[in-house]
Amino acid sequence: MLPTGYATDFVADSSLFHAMFRFVRRAQQRWPGLHVDGEPLPPDALEDWHLPEPGEDGRPSAVTFSPGRPGEGAGHGPDAAGQGAYAVFYRAHRQPLGEVLYAVSVVTPADPDTDPFSRDVVRDFLEAFEGSRPGAVRHA
Repeated sequence: MLPTGYATDFVADSSLFHAMFRFVRRAQQRWPGLHVDGEPLPPDALEDWHLPEPGEDGRPSAVTFSPGRPGEGAGHGPDAAGQGAYAVFYRAHRQPLGEVLYAVSVVTPADPDTDPFSRDVVRDFLEAFEGSRPGAVRHA
């Protein structure tokens, strides 16, 4: 399942991998029955979860989030409470001096400027970088 919707684009440094762990923890607080990439992620399994390294083929990798499996009331669009599946797409960009930056798109069901749920998802993504070095993430 790859949600469609509104993309908010960022550039992140290698702290993306630690921030995504914190982002997933926030998603579990939102949805106790959280599914990541279509599979349930029980609270006790989070300690073993990590963001996979992006592929070397230049195509973006993705992590999807939903309150349950599609077909169990967790389709692509928002539910009655205005919440819906969302995703984080990311791709590595090697820099001339060896640093690796990541192009990241947080894809939410609607525009975060007008939709409270989508705004909360983007806010959770940004807040997951708190404690990282300054400039660890910025809007693209």
